[in-house]
Amino acid sequence: MSGNAQPLLPGLPVLCVGADPAVDAAADLLGLLGADIARAGERGLVAPGLAAGLAESGFLGAIDSTGALGEPPFPVVRVEPVDDRWADAGGPAITGGPGGSWTDGGVLAAEAAGAGLVVQLLAALGGAAVAVDGARALTDRAAMTRFEPEVGTSLGRSAVFEKAADGWVVLNLARPDDVAAIPALVGERVDPADWPAIRAALSARSVERIGAQAQVLGLPVAVVRHPPGDPQLVARGQQPVRAPWLIDGAVPRRPRMRSGPPPGIAPAATRTPVVVELASLWAGPLAGSLLAKSGFRVIKVETTDRPDGARRGSPAVFDHLHAGKEMVAIDRRDEADRRLLDRLLVAADVVIESSRPRVMAQWGVAVDALVAAGTNWLAITGYGRTGPWADRVAFGDDAAVAAGVVAPSEPPDFIGDAIADPLAGLYTAAAALACIAGRDRASSPGPGRLIDVALREAAAYAARRSTWRPSDPGPAPTGPASAATAGALGIDTVGVRAEFGE
Repeated sequence: MSGNAQPLLPGLPVLCVGADPAVDAAADLLGLLGADIARAGERGLVAPGLAAGLAESGFLGAIDSTGALGEPPFPVVRVEPVDDRWADAGGPAITGGPGGSWTDGGVLAAEAAGAGLVVQLLAALGGAAVAVDGARALTDRAAMTRFEPEVGTSLGRSAVFEKAADGWVVLNLARPDDVAAIPALVGERVDPADWPAIRAALSARSVERIGAQAQVLGLPVAVVRHPPGDPQLVARGQQPVRAPWLIDGAVPRRPRMRSGPPPGIAPAATRTPVVVELASLWAGPLAGSLLAKSGFRVIKVETTDRPDGARRGSPAVFDHLHAGKEMVAIDRRDEADRRLLDRLLVAADVVIESSRPRVMAQWGVAVDALVAAGTNWLAITGYGRTGPWADRVAFGDDAAVAAGVVAPSEPPDFIGDAIADPLAGLYTAAAALACIAGRDRASSPGPGRLIDVALREAAAYAARRSTWRPSDPGPAPTGPASAATAGALGIDTVGVRAEFGE
């Protein structure tokens, strides 16, 4: 699955100026989206007269860390250079334990910052001014919940490293049903609360056997590998990982840097895009939040029997991720509610969901048909919609470990707070904005795009250049400014039903 994806931003001319690592990351990501990238000042040097010639350059947008562009006739995202964005965001303070922490010198955080810059630029092309600090998005939740790090345990306290016969695994037992399934995972009649017995059983089994049984049981269990490598990545064309998502089932390729004048681009459409958010917890809601801030209309759809589990967590975090969205609740057993969901999906420009593929089929949702009709579908799963591990469950902490984002200690340790979640959220938002920007500038309407976001691959892409080493903890993350309050479950259902009624 490599190289056959049509770009989301074919030929979109963008100028990236400066040597900041976040600008480099943004240029890489824009290239994967299909933009036509021109670089200036890669070593911090900007050619004299660059700003003077921009009026006739044909660029539609720029990212600049030098301040040399002045006020050109197109949107410019200004970047404040930062030596170490991981330390600046408070990442070391939420990693490791009292005895010390881990850093990669800001490499991964620069990738997150780059994704944030892409979101800002694409939002600006649509007429919205939005500030996105991708690096701080990695630590926002920890700052709001004031989690304290503990060696070998995730900040949320649900994931732990355990020793198998031939390596290490992570058990992420966030749900009561996960804990109840421990005897089936280890193949012995053990008390789920008897951790000495559980550890003894795990130590007698191979990591592959534990992982395979976890897939059967639907348990979020990850195997520690440096670097990650397995049949799933091979099947998806991601060995090694070269992109944070698949586009229409293929790994995108970066086009060459442009050397001639940019192509003519049609003006962007002005209609407000509609987003239906079926996702829960962190990654998908973060993407939806960024789209809402970018001027999109976001309708969050939950079910009455199983609303977003994040509602049971920190109210501040839920508000941060959901303020500004319309809240709809449906009963899947009710025929009128199922028809409402169908109409919303048909009307949507973008759908964000975070279920395994079989769930949408069980709901009677024909994803391929919707995409063919023009809907841009962004699916976030643990290991991807395709491949032998498509049904494996993963959350942010264990997905990051499966990606190789793990401290190289003995025993291993977590890096940050469920870091695969915010990374996937940033990359999902960037792809969604690119879908709309590319569609609105196309000469004729076409089908939608299917963006397959795997938490594990998003984290592996961001960390592809990272090498973790010991560091001091440093100051704690400060967190975002207080957000407006998110709506109650289903508070907008009546109004949305009236608008999208039969």
